[in-house]
Amino acid sequence: MKNKKLLRFTQSALIVALAAVLLCGALMAPTKASSYKAAFIDNLGKLLNVNYQDYLDNNVMFRLPDGVKDDDKLSVIIKLSVDDVMTAYESTDKSVDFTQYALFSADSIRIQEKIAQRKAQILSKLDEQGVEYTTGKEYFAILSGFEVIVKAKDFKTTCK
Repeated sequence: MKNKKLLRFTQSALIVALAAVLLCGALMAPTKASSYKAAFIDNLGKLLNVNYQDYLDNNVMFRLPDGVKDDDKLSVIIKLSVDDVMTAYESTDKSVDFTQYALFSADSIRIQEKIAQRKAQILSKLDEQGVEYTTGKEYFAILSGFEVIVKAKDFKTTCK
């Protein structure tokens, strides 16, 4: 019985001592070290800075990886310069929910008609340039555009 009490007392004393050491260590940590760490992280950020703007250049954006063959099919989403339904909905009084607005409002129908007109113009240009394509999904809710599936050899022509 004495051994159990002694063991419990020793365990409790050890836990309290460990907590006190950890607390004192945390309170006595030099503030200079934390500012050094912050400066080190800032310096790392400068060293690892990737200038992603270079990758958005048209000369780079239209280049396909070397492993893509001319006959490979690619899905290309063409974003149109027509407002999408979400943008139009944001400027309303929101008396109806977005789903109802997107499916049944006159604004949504008008936007979809504009998208269809612009899509027809672009597909006509692709036809004139001899690009073989298959149309895919159409987007009007949060993006105005459509998908075309083209061969890799026609990718540059499609993107222009």
